[in-house]
Amino acid sequence: EDLDCQAQTIGGFNDTIMLSQPTLSLEVDDPLTTNNTAKLVTDQVRWTLGDSSIQYEFLSGDIFNPIRSGGMTIDQLWLVDSYGRHFTVIDPDAGQADLVTSSRMTPPDNVDYQFLLAPRFAQNARLNFHWLAADAPSEIEMTTKPARNPVCGWIVPNNLDSTLSIYDQQGKTLGSLDRAGNWRPAPGGFGIPDVASISNPHLRKLVDYLLNQGQSFQQQFLSTLDNSLATIDPEGFALHSTLALLIGRPMAVVRATFSLEVKGLPVCDPTVKIESADQEVPTYGYTEVKVPIRLGDYQQLNDGLVGYWRETPVGTDGDYDYEGNIFYAPQSNLANDSLIQTEAEGLVYFEQTVDAPPQGVTMLIDPRGTIHATCGFLPNRELTLPSENYTTALQSMEVNFLATPMLCDRQTDMTIDIHDGEQLDPPAFDASSGLAIPVPQQANAVWSWVSLSGDEWSETTDIEGVNPTATFSEPQQLYEGWLQLSRAQEE
Repeated sequence: EDLDCQAQTIGGFNDTIMLSQPTLSLEVDDPLTTNNTAKLVTDQVRWTLGDSSIQYEFLSGDIFNPIRSGGMTIDQLWLVDSYGRHFTVIDPDAGQADLVTSSRMTPPDNVDYQFLLAPRFAQNARLNFHWLAADAPSEIEMTTKPARNPVCGWIVPNNLDSTLSIYDQQGKTLGSLDRAGNWRPAPGGFGIPDVASISNPHLRKLVDYLLNQGQSFQQQFLSTLDNSLATIDPEGFALHSTLALLIGRPMAVVRATFSLEVKGLPVCDPTVKIESADQEVPTYGYTEVKVPIRLGDYQQLNDGLVGYWRETPVGTDGDYDYEGNIFYAPQSNLANDSLIQTEAEGLVYFEQTVDAPPQGVTMLIDPRGTIHATCGFLPNRELTLPSENYTTALQSMEVNFLATPMLCDRQTDMTIDIHDGEQLDPPAFDASSGLAIPVPQQANAVWSWVSLSGDEWSETTDIEGVNPTATFSEPQQLYEGWLQLSRAQEE
């Protein structure tokens, strides 16, 4: 159905409730002065006032209200053209007219006004939401494509072993947290011996936190991660079919900060005369009003937030602690642990004021998704991790599964020696007598067997399929080691 309509913006309402009205004015200048100091003062005044062609005059009254909220009714409305001809759209003598409103501006049925005005700042304001550089304590990346990589490291849940695999920024395996809450260096001699050896301070703080929470917390933490990841299905899933995605859902450890900011100085009541430098500016405390901010949006499948920790500053060197040691997982089911808070226990949100310093968070995210910050007062903000910050790391990840003991035919001369982090030339062996282990085939991936004998690590990619017929034609031997899945090398 066709509908003839005309749209027109209505301006000046916010200015009016701040007791100001735009008006034309002459440019700020003093053309007759020759004093350099006077010229400097004039230039400073001009810069402070901004656009010299439009200034604001103060209005009288007691309606100063920097935060507007309530209802509105249109009593009279005319349309006037450039020739002065007018048409009455709403006539007060004809009764209240029927108006069409958007869903957000439609009031309840039991009120006597026509429009619902949701809470908003009358002064121009914005919600800041920015990445923090991974290699700096508090350096904010102000652009949508950060100059520095905000990824501090990676965590991959291993549901088979009930462990958490830890990777550095480049996707190199460092070690894992076992189900008992202990640190296990990565097999093959390429891991690190302890958590203190993790180079990135933010990843080191997170791993140290997980180690100190105990075995019960880790089991609930793994379950919470699974529940959250089940609600995330980013739009870019098909674009990044890397090895790590075939094994699990790698989560990036990133940091971000958000704050509320008004344009310029906070607006104040112009009807109050300031008579001394010590007199408080009459803002009536509106910059201290707590505004709720929610991270993540479970109603959007492409929202990549798994969970986060709130950061509390400690000292002056950019250090911080996790507030209350609580992990917030808005998209997960109820967890049986006081240190894990979900939406099932109530709304999970921040309270931020204009005067408050920026709030930092450490987040676990699906790198392919978008992180949403929702504020009822201001438009939502989004953060997306550029693909160049995670594609190479996902392709480089190797996943290890503890397989012990493994009963196989006894083999000799079937290993590739690894010593001091360097792979030596493999000794010759009969390819027809490789290790027989039932492993699934993965496209563009290679299975290998990693084991430790004394102080020497060994690795072999010569893995055969198993014989389904029960037979002991050759002597058997128990092996202890790890099955490792890595990306196949391109020729």
